[in-house]
This record gives sequence, structure tokens and C-alpha cells, in this order.
Amino acid sequence: SWSAPELAPLAAFNSWGGSGFWAQPVREGAGFTYGGQSTLGQLPEGGAYVVVMGNDFQAMSNSYVEHEARDLVDLWQSRDCRSGDRTAGIGGLSLCKWTRCYSIEVYCAPGVSDATAQAVTSLLESWQFDAFPAGDENWALQQASRALPETVTSLFSPVWAMSTRWTTPGETVETLFSEIVAEGDAFTVVFQYRWDDPPDQTNSRECPEDHCHWWRVEVAPDGAATLLEEGGAPLPQREG
Repeated sequence: SWSAPELAPLAAFNSWGGSGFWAQPVREGAGFTYGGQSTLGQLPEGGAYVVVMGNDFQAMSNSYVEHEARDLVDLWQSRDCRSGDRTAGIGGLSLCKWTRCYSIEVYCAPGVSDATAQAVTSLLESWQFDAFPAGDENWALQQASRALPETVTSLFSPVWAMSTRWTTPGETVETLFSEIVAEGDAFTVVFQYRWDDPPDQTNSRECPEDHCHWWRVEVAPDGAATLLEEGGAPLPQREG
């Protein structure tokens, strides 16, 4: 089976009824290639293949952008898995939804019929994001962030428990930290924002009284978030 640190296969669909089919990496010289023509070449003539990958690299990077729509229609612009000559094609799309990111690869081998191409489009257009599963820790984190002041909500990552960024290059950093505690069906989330942090202190969970502010938020089973209390030093003025 195929695996990579940042791409994890979650589901696959094919048009020829090949139960359990997953495209495999192909040896090329001293290494392996995956995707593109190496995957297209593993499909039978006239076959279509769609694979969904979890994209952990994108989820954990600063490129995370929430896909607001509940479907994929606006991402699947071509409406046809075949290339311009209508014989074969390779396509795909990527998105992040509810703190997780996905890459969807679409392959149509030479000879794909109109009916098969339409079936691929129908499959992609049928996918719906119904609701972020309640009880998921990332769900609780996202719900809790809505109770924060608007001036700081955007600072906290929807997927990182801790992140840092330089405020004075080589000297000080901002540290953003969140901690989730499950309490029955509810959650308590503590957000911590530190500024002027020495680089060697970023892994600390301490909240220094002169350069740290914190918020404690309760998330009910229905997703309602309530700011219970906050404290610490006054927030610094942010530029822009």
C-alpha cells in the first residue's frame, strides 16, 4: 500500500469494479514516483479512478484556508475528467475543511466514455460536508475560538496547539498556545497569547504576568461557546 508522511490515502473509487484497487508508487531509477502518468498507466483502458488523500502537510502549515462551501462544485471547474482532446486526463483539487486538509486526485484513462466521465463528475458533485462532528477536539477548538475577541481570533491556528512567530528577528517571538480538556460531553479550552518571549521559552506553558494574556472558554455539547474568564497583562497594540 502507498503511504507518505504528508499524504495518507483515505478512500478510492474506480469505474471498473476493482475492489480494493489502490494505485501504487512506480519505481523510477533509484526511487519511486507516484501520481501523474505513473498512476494513469495503472488504469485499464476506459477506466476512471478517484482517490482522496489526507494532506497533513497543508493542514499543519500556514497555508491553511477554510473551504467555506459545503460541497466541491466550485472547486471542480472542468466538469470533465478528460483532457482537451477528450481522450484521457489527470486532474485534482485540494481543500481544507473543519481543521483537516484533503487532496483529491482524478484520473481518466484513454478511452473513457461520456457516461464514465459524467459518473466522475456526478461523484464529485455529490459529496457534501454535512456537519463538523461534535465531540471532535478540533471541533471544540474551532467553536471556542469564536468566543475570543475579534482582534485575537485570527492569531490562533485552527489546527495547531502551539505556534510561534518572530516579533523581533533573532530576539523575541509571539507564542500562541491552546489546551483542550474534555469534561464529559463538554470541553474547556484555554487560549494563551504571549509576546516578547525569549526563543528558548516558547515551549513553556507558563503565563508570565507582564507579557501574557489568557482566555478560558467552555464549549457545550451543542457547540455553544462561552467565555468564562480571562486574565493576564493588557494586550499589546498591534500594528495594522
